[in-house]
Amino acid sequence: MLATVLVIVTLGHTDAPHVSFSATADAGECATKSETVTGMLAGAGYQIAAARCIETDLRFAPYDHAATEMDAAYLITLPAEPASGGTIDSLRGLSDCTANPGADPAIHCAVSAQQLVED
Repeated sequence: MLATVLVIVTLGHTDAPHVSFSATADAGECATKSETVTGMLAGAGYQIAAARCIETDLRFAPYDHAATEMDAAYLITLPAEPASGGTIDSLRGLSDCTANPGADPAIHCAVSAQQLVED
């Protein structure tokens, strides 16, 4: 079952880009959440590489603000046109990914504390 997920890729946390995932009820809620969260992150000095609401059948563990282990890695593919959505693929590690954020589609390779959750 598809769900709308807010995907935010930020730079400058560690040695690698970081991605967070936040499930939302629908596209409208996701857009509002994106504006709020990206505003807070930018205000806190984080550089936002990408923020997109996409539909996916993947489920992620809840975001944990206290997490220190970033042991999940993802390939995030985002076409230039936001309406085209995007894809998220789990990786064994960042060495399995070649980033190209300036391309169309943009390719982001990022770590996360949020593991995939099986239904």
